[in-house]
Amino acid sequence: MNRPFGRSQAARDYFVWVVSRTSADKATIINELEQQVWPYIERGKFKPVVYKTFALADARGAHELIDSGTHFGKIVLTTGADLIG
Repeated sequence: MNRPFGRSQAARDYFVWVVSRTSADKATIINELEQQVWPYIERGKFKPVVYKTFALADARGAHELIDSGTHFGKIVLTTGADLIG
């Protein structure tokens, strides 16, 4: 069985929620996000939680972790260029 977003029920529920919204609803959500949330992001009040970092060469491992649904936070792929300097 092909399951979008792996085994994560929360991700599937979110996808269905977003897809089911009208364009006007989506515009309202984006506007509220820009006004109420984005200022906190710009000031550094919200920071992403990085669960695990993978080298780009191990993208398969990153996808396997996503499909497992056992992580909490961001899964980051690095190219090595971000380690220079």
